Amino acid sequence: MSGKLFDFEARRLGQVGSAAPGSDKEVSTVLVCNNPLVRLGLRQLLAGTRFVVSDAAYTAEPSLDGSLGPSPDLFIIDGNGPLEQVLQSIDRLKSQNPRARVVLIADAFSLEIARSGRNAGVNGFCLPASGCEVLIKSLELVMLGEVVLPHSLIDALLDGTTEAGKTEECSTDSGTKLANPIVGKLSTRETEILSCLSAGEPNKSIARNFGVAEATVKNHLKSILKKIGAANRTQAAIWAKENLPESTETVLRS
Repeated sequence: MSGKLFDFEARRLGQVGSAAPGSDKEVSTVLVCNNPLVRLGLRQLLAGTRFVVSDAAYTAEPSLDGSLGPSPDLFIIDGNGPLEQVLQSIDRLKSQNPRARVVLIADAFSLEIARSGRNAGVNGFCLPASGCEVLIKSLELVMLGEVVLPHSLIDALLDGTTEAGKTEECSTDSGTKLANPIVGKLSTRETEILSCLSAGEPNKSIARNFGVAEATVKNHLKSILKKIGAANRTQAAIWAKENLPESTETVLRS
């Protein structure tokens, strides 16, 4: 999930830090996510809001021994994994914490996922591409007892299509996703380094891959961060996953 996850620019704190009137009570929040980049992105996104992220139970396989401590108010679950695994996680968490709200975040939702999720007790479905402010407001609505669906899922229901989220991406006539225009401003080497970064490789490994000094990699990274508007390598890695053409990443890792 995602640069799109969730627009890690500095403006996020100023835009989404305020809660609705009368809703300043802290919300104990647990992230259920196996991807460390997505997990870190969500933690940074929620910083400064009333959604206080717990340090417990980060993976999609939380233990059954009550290690979560006091029952959380909210679970935010990465829904990009296999549907059966996601539903099992939801069922397990809801059985242990029946009063907790559940929000599913994924790059796209099919009607099957939405129906299955609602039957399992999901209160909200959110698309990372919707942006920071929309996500926070969606969480607020969920905590007020509302069910939240992305507008694209509602459109899919009305239009009789089967999937929401994918339609928001730019594509060519052949269905190939178009690269972010910023990608064109990156040099070939910067693109290569970004791809390695998205794979979680450290600077030393990247330097070895291309036969350059580690200092050279650091210089490239400074240039990359400036061009894509990222504050650190974590944000850059997430941006790369969302914006580099898939063919580029496949070739570089083959």
